[in-house]
Amino acid sequence: MTLESDFDSLSHASLHFKSANVEDTSIHSNWISKLYYLDELDLIGLIEENQRCVKLYNARTLELKREIILPKAVVSDMCFIPNRSCLVLIASDKRLYFYIITGNSEPYLSFETPESQINIVYSESKETLFSYGLSAKIYGWTIEKIFSKNFAKVTSEKDAFTFVIDPNTPM
Repeated sequence: MTLESDFDSLSHASLHFKSANVEDTSIHSNWISKLYYLDELDLIGLIEENQRCVKLYNARTLELKREIILPKAVVSDMCFIPNRSCLVLIASDKRLYFYIITGNSEPYLSFETPESQINIVYSESKETLFSYGLSAKIYGWTIEKIFSKNFAKVTSEKDAFTFVIDPNTPM
């Protein structure tokens, strides 16, 4: 089968959309820079450009359910850890912030990273957060360590990550 024939078969497909009279009536301070869907909670999360907050909306009604505001830093990215009901934010102050979705407005914990992080993703199968920074180093953050009872006493972020992939290191 050729690529062309695959596209030809798609021309006969029909997409079905359900119309809804739902509209986001919340006020946005800036344009939306990132949008997320938290499948397990049926929530839409968004980050507005150069803002200190993450907004979480009911995916069906677009009702604003929660707003998480960082005290001083701008939110760069976020990811969700379903089995911990935890939202992880990376921010301009070189910190990772962990918020339990059903918890209060204070972070469950936060810690400083070696450099500003740009993007973060979660691997459920590896129980690891992966992020990268301005130097293009990739960090692997172990969830088991971060959520351990002893982690609050950790003074160095190096105790949280299991590896760093540095593109500047010769192989």
